Amino acid sequence: MLQKAFVIIKKEESDESVEKVTPIKEIIIMASGPIFSFMAAFLALILSYYIEGNFKRLVVAFAILSFATFINTAIPHRYKSRNKYLNGIKSDGLVIKEILRKNKEKSV
Repeated sequence: MLQKAFVIIKKEESDESVEKVTPIKEIIIMASGPIFSFMAAFLALILSYYIEGNFKRLVVAFAILSFATFINTAIPHRYKSRNKYLNGIKSDGLVIKEILRKNKEKSV
């Protein structure tokens, strides 16, 4: 069964018991997905040099898929309607770009 799982950071000013999410923490949270995908691709490519046979092909395919995932999540964009579950959802790169833009506007 396919389940939808998205992390939404909700900010409420009235709740004093919850630690406030600073822009730096929010950027770290949003960047962790693309960073993990890049690290998985890099480690899989390193591993592929030390193995042979059909398993090497599988590891290289995993590295390519992980790198494609990194690119897809790091580039700022909204997901298109070809996937009904992701339609209109912001990529991690777009969320980070918006956080940086808001911070820049606040500091000016």
